[in-house]
Amino acid sequence: YETPPAQVKSLLAELGMTAPSGHYMTLMAPDPEVMLDEAAEAGIGCVTLPWLGPDMRTSADSYRRIAAHCNEMAEKAKARGMRYAYHNHDFEFDTVDGETGYDILLAETDPALVDFELDLYWAQKATGDAMGVINNTPARFTMCHVKDMAADGAMADVGTGHINFTKIFAEGKAGFRHFFVERDDAPNPFETAEVSYTAIETIFKDAYND
Repeated sequence: YETPPAQVKSLLAELGMTAPSGHYMTLMAPDPEVMLDEAAEAGIGCVTLPWLGPDMRTSADSYRRIAAHCNEMAEKAKARGMRYAYHNHDFEFDTVDGETGYDILLAETDPALVDFELDLYWAQKATGDAMGVINNTPARFTMCHVKDMAADGAMADVGTGHINFTKIFAEGKAGFRHFFVERDDAPNPFETAEVSYTAIETIFKDAYND
């Protein structure tokens, strides 16, 4: 948001915080390496591709091109001491040319280079089984977005919806290293943060016996 990377890094340090991941639209950037340089300067741990425009997800070949982009960016991110990852919504689970976009991305990206940040809300909304998505390719998921789902399918604060995060974290086979509480449409972001933080403390205790 136009904040200089050095200023972002300084602010994080002042607050005693880190930035394990940042969302960067490298796929649409005129010079994506500039984004990588800015992320490295800001102290971002993993550059994550957050979204695809409708024209980018029209065919299996489209997804293969995106996978190739991820592989290329991941190599360049590694050279800067960072990782590269892909973040999902629901459309990746649609079938295109006989395959889902998500399966293509998992198959065509290099496991040694490209991680996946699994948005549990969107995976649950698209498939009805977020844990099944995890267990299908568990080693690829290093990060997740923890966002709950209301009875009508709308987004909800963590702990107020019906996604069983305790079960997902306790029984899912992913080696998540970072958990990001999220709610895109929060009417009161600070209340969402407080409610979700309290809920996730209990979820972690129950899931990890800690």
